[in-house]
Amino acid sequence: MSEDPAPVIVNQSLVEAIGWDSGINRSIGLGGDRQATIIGVLKDFHFTSMRHKIEPIMIMYRSGANSILSVRVEMSSISEVLESIEILWNEINEGIPFEFQFFNESFGALFDKEADFSKMFFRFTLLSIIIAILGLYGLAAFTAEQRTKEIGIRKTFGASIFQMIFMQYHEFARLILLAFVISLPIAIWIVGQWLQNFEYRIEAGILPYIYSAVIVLIVTSITVGFHALGTALKNPSDTLRYE
Repeated sequence: MSEDPAPVIVNQSLVEAIGWDSGINRSIGLGGDRQATIIGVLKDFHFTSMRHKIEPIMIMYRSGANSILSVRVEMSSISEVLESIEILWNEINEGIPFEFQFFNESFGALFDKEADFSKMFFRFTLLSIIIAILGLYGLAAFTAEQRTKEIGIRKTFGASIFQMIFMQYHEFARLILLAFVISLPIAIWIVGQWLQNFEYRIEAGILPYIYSAVIVLIVTSITVGFHALGTALKNPSDTLRYE
């Protein structure tokens, strides 16, 4: 005697994989003589990390086979609901501990690796920026000191403070732009390779790299300008005696 077809719910990927236009009320084999009737088709949803393509899935109910109960509740009343569920659980399953976990936390665990990588990358990036700024600060101070007499002569012959600041900044700006031209293709390649690990991913545009270059130029302007301004404001009579 054959069993009645079991009601099942499937996702859109399963319907498309079989080649159906619609899966509602369709029969599908479960192995052997067992059959199932599709009573609902869900929109595709992620049940693994974004590194994997959404695969066909079938959801069915079998009395006594499931050990997990899923309950949808309002977050505003989560404490009261959990307390009520625990009381009911202890009445039905006396002696078995009541354990629960939140779905968003379980699903979020799939992305812990990416979150840890993001935090590590941010810390190393911040450390690199600090080291670069310290190095730039020291180089700007050394350059300004080496050109103290030159700046004094230019000021004596009528050069403005802005011209003297721009003269020093221009040299650093060229180096920054050269570094940006060299590093841009490398950065794009590295980001592209990382994104290839994800089945569902965004397209990294050029704007983040432009923003990075602008920020670097601003930091360079402030650092170099600080030392250049201090040197340019000195009295020419003092700078010309500088050894």
